Amino acid sequence: MRVTPKPYSPAVVEILGGVFIGNLGLVGVSFFEPMKQSGVLHALSLIAVSFLLFQVGLESTIVQMKRLGPRALAVALTGIAATFLLGLLACPYLIPGLEGRTYAFIAAALTATSVGISARILKDAGKTRERGSQIVIGAAVIDDIVGLVLLVLMTTLVRTDAADPSSIAAAIARVLALIAGALLIGRLAAHVVPGLLDRVAGKSNGTLITALLFFALFGLAFFALGLPPIIGCFIGGLVLERKRFRGKDPETLELEWMQTERVVGRLGKFLIPVFFVMTGVSADLAAAFTPRTLTTALGLAAVAVAGKLACGLPAGKGATGRIVGAGMVPRGEVQLIYAGTGLALGILSAGVYSALVLVVLLTTILAPVALMRILRSENAT
Repeated sequence: MRVTPKPYSPAVVEILGGVFIGNLGLVGVSFFEPMKQSGVLHALSLIAVSFLLFQVGLESTIVQMKRLGPRALAVALTGIAATFLLGLLACPYLIPGLEGRTYAFIAAALTATSVGISARILKDAGKTRERGSQIVIGAAVIDDIVGLVLLVLMTTLVRTDAADPSSIAAAIARVLALIAGALLIGRLAAHVVPGLLDRVAGKSNGTLITALLFFALFGLAFFALGLPPIIGCFIGGLVLERKRFRGKDPETLELEWMQTERVVGRLGKFLIPVFFVMTGVSADLAAAFTPRTLTTALGLAAVAVAGKLACGLPAGKGATGRIVGAGMVPRGEVQLIYAGTGLALGILSAGVYSALVLVVLLTTILAPVALMRILRSENAT
């Protein structure tokens, strides 16, 4: 069934709503100010974006990811390399007088695509099972993994003034080993866990409980190991394929799977907007809209957009290339992590931090608009 994209994105509306309530303090309304420092809301925001990626994983298959893996890897690496190089070239002109490692840190921060934002747009449009969307999602997940490795590298450079090649290699190997291990364990567990839960919880509940259990355990495991829980939750959803559920007749499995998708969908409608609202709340307009910061942010945003539009080249011609290029543009949680880390390390000033947050805001609002226009034009042909 074809789904016509809406003339607006709920994600954009939620982000703008967050920007509005998060900056009411500028006109004397302080009621919502505690939201910015609320640990509960920030934790709920992390759970929300992780749940979104879990839903996307449920709608994907390992076979699809294997088929599109080389293309998704090429897309991710093209976008990262192009953005990083453009950032290194542009930063000395946009923010003169800083150290080379600071420019490298800022350029690395600009490489981070927000998989949650693009996934939400594609899901709202009913396009998550199509080739271009699968490339975007796969590439964005790879982007997050590479972004994590780059963050480890940049943090090491800042703290030690020199990178220890053996430490960097060990960190990269650890990340890749944990992801491979999660995929292997998840695929094995998907064979046996539903049957065990059927015996404990009743014949009609095993599939649903398995899904919720995988979401929680994979997310918590990656969080405990110092990796983004969104990657763990995506893997947790990805390994849950209907064909791997043994011991159930096809009709029963179909009914249980429909029930699982229905419950997961309802939970998503409740949880996911929290992430987008809190993304908007984090934008401090008072700090961001000074002339210097605004100029810096616009220049960095141009670098961020240009670097990711290059992703469309290895994706293919036509609509697929345009969807991938636009889908890789939004920044979000990973760039905010970079910005916060740089501020905590003392390598970024408050002005540069605000500029990076403003880049997140600009790309988060503008990219979905462009992506929806492409999806609507594709739908009309």
